[in-house]
Amino acid sequence: DVLASYLATMRQSYILFGSMPQFYNTIDGILANLVGSLMTNRKVKSSKKASIEKSVRAYNLGSDILCFPEGVHDKLPNELLLHFWSGVYEIANRTGAKVVPIIHYLTLL
Repeated sequence: DVLASYLATMRQSYILFGSMPQFYNTIDGILANLVGSLMTNRKVKSSKKASIEKSVRAYNLGSDILCFPEGVHDKLPNELLLHFWSGVYEIANRTGAKVVPIIHYLTLL
């Protein structure tokens, strides 16, 4: 998702990254580190609040922000998405930024 989203925007963007294990143990974390990332721990309320400030600052300095406000998909069979993180709208409200949804559609050949 990280690489596909970054390529879809065709712009330099910071990625708001909320999973420490995924950042340090997967290719998504390596890619996020290469293109630029804003770290947060989505399980810690104060860290999520601080990420809003970081994102607002980055946006006001001219950067775009990629955010995955649901965090993860297919958590459980009856819970396909986590609760939507509303901080993305606070960032947009404080900066005047547009929220542009990106949908990934995968098909098997």
